[in-house]
Amino acid sequence: MRYAACRSVRVRSTSVRHGCGGAEALEPRTLLAGVTVGVTPGSSGAGHALATLVDTDGGGAIVSHHGTALPINHAALSATAAAPAAGGFNLVLNKGPTLSADPIAAAALEQAASFLESVFHDPITVVIDAEVAPLDPLQLSVTDSVFFGDAFDTFRNAIASDARGADEAFVRQLPTASTFHATLPDDTYSVNGMVATRANLLALGFNAAQLPGPFSEYADAGPTSVRRDAKITFSSDTAFDYDRSDGISPGEISSRILDDV
Repeated sequence: MRYAACRSVRVRSTSVRHGCGGAEALEPRTLLAGVTVGVTPGSSGAGHALATLVDTDGGGAIVSHHGTALPINHAALSATAAAPAAGGFNLVLNKGPTLSADPIAAAALEQAASFLESVFHDPITVVIDAEVAPLDPLQLSVTDSVFFGDAFDTFRNAIASDARGADEAFVRQLPTASTFHATLPDDTYSVNGMVATRANLLALGFNAAQLPGPFSEYADAGPTSVRRDAKITFSSDTAFDYDRSDGISPGEISSRILDDV
């Protein structure tokens, strides 16, 4: 198979692309004025209230609550790092009573979890509470993810240290807090630390003791036995399709949980 090379030529304020079956005029581009902002010294992402995101799917709403970023347990951070866990990625779905009482729905969610376990390979366990319950009108699902915040360099250094192999070496070039600069619309904006999900931080090498998030509501061993990474509630008023063998339909729940996770 042959591929035609394309090149872009900027003529004054208009870009014209050549070599792809003719010339195609592109829209003019203007560099907006802004100010250069660095990371606020001594700042942390902990305590920041994060936005709630709403996506749409076939006329329904998918709501993602991010809550407030929790602080990392620095006492545990200074302790001896735990040895990497054995095995591969383990996604635990702790099911609520309504979901547990529906074996077809529960099996569909477990099928989705098994697929994700085949895709990710970090040797960690991620715990998600899952339930079916009444939601607001037009809501298909609501997710609540657990976030932690800390200093910019805490996360930057963890990301750089986690880089493996030549294809990830570029990650070590990420700027530190003292060298990071961004162009923002005006000086009312600021960069204050970083936040990340509990699951992502586990994958970066943080141990569970450093990330004391909320407990799972549906853990078999009791309500204060296991920390959860997220919670997903599916609408009991939506007629989800639990059978993937007949093709993926708009209401197919396996694709819904894959998207939510």
